[in-house]
Formats: sequence, C-alpha cells, structure tokens
Amino acid sequence: SGPGSAGAGRAVSRLPAPEPWSSVYDPPCTPPPPPEAAATDNVAFLALAATPSARHVVDPATAAQHVVGTVDSTLLVRFRTSATGTLIASAPEQGNWVANGKTLFLRDDELVFDIGWVGAIRGKAHVRDGQWHTAAVVVRDTRTALFVDGRLLGERPNFRRPPVSGHVLKIGSTAANFGGDFGGEIAWARIYSEAVPATD
Repeated sequence: SGPGSAGAGRAVSRLPAPEPWSSVYDPPCTPPPPPEAAATDNVAFLALAATPSARHVVDPATAAQHVVGTVDSTLLVRFRTSATGTLIASAPEQGNWVANGKTLFLRDDELVFDIGWVGAIRGKAHVRDGQWHTAAVVVRDTRTALFVDGRLLGERPNFRRPPVSGHVLKIGSTAANFGGDFGGEIAWARIYSEAVPATD
C-alpha cells in the first residue's frame, strides 16, 4: 500500500529489545508508543531501541514506500547518545557509500543530512549529552531543511534526489566507509508523506 493516513500497514523485522516497549509497530499500535511518539498521517512508524551492535534493515520492496529525503516528506528520529554515527539511511544493504544514497548522521558535534555525491546540510547540534533529542529533515519542492529539537540548523534549495532502486532503509548504519554505526539509543523513527511545518 502507498502513503496515506492509515500508515504503512505492514510489519518489518524486530530488533533485539533491551527495553520492554521496544519493537516495531504498525500504526495504530498496541501497546501504544510513548506519548511523545504519537503520530497521525505517518507513512512509517518504527519504535525500537538500537544499540551499537544492532542494525535494523527494511527490505527494498518495503523501503521503496518509505523513502528518506524525497519531495514532500518529513523524517523524524528520536534518539539519545554520547557518541556519533548514523540515525537513518537509504542506501545499499552492504558495501560502500554510493551516489544518491541518503543518510542522517552525527559527526562530532554536527548533525548532517547527506545525499551521496550531491552534497550535505549540516549544523552544530550539541546533542551528545545522553538526553533525548529529535532530528528532522523536511523536504519541500524548492527547499530542504534540517532541524534538531525544533531549531533550524541549515537548509538548501532544491536539495533532493529520487529513490534509488534496490536501496534499503537502515536504522543505525549507512555504509562500510561512511556515516558510521550509531552508538546510542534510537527510540523511534517516522517518515511522513508530507512536509510537516516546523511549528508542528
């Protein structure tokens, strides 16, 4: 099924669950996610707890419906860490970073949204404090913007690329030579089928 107010309507594989609520949910979901994770009109909702040794991969067929960084979409990721690495990526399941892959990751004290061989939006985030934070990438027809905790970090005009056939959706990892594996916890990720206003 395609994007819509009912959500993805399909399940994806389960990560190891170090917390009782950690799993993958289809909206509406039972048990409900934490209150701050409630959402409507989302394309995909993933509630999970990622550890440095855990990587979550959504297969190409499913990932094609939940693409990171395409026009009229919003990506949200809730995380906490004292380290760095990838929050979420659309990339080959194995191997090196490639053209038109898309990834949202932490590098030093910056949050970065990168499109392979196209460029990046980055900004100082100061989020490696062990507290919960929310990163967002909002893609409109003419402009893409990067936020953390509602604060604009950077934006670029016409910064987007179409989906790449065969790419998977990856939580906590980008590629063997780029982005790095995430060291921390990812509570959930959401991909909306619309450009959500920053005030929301």
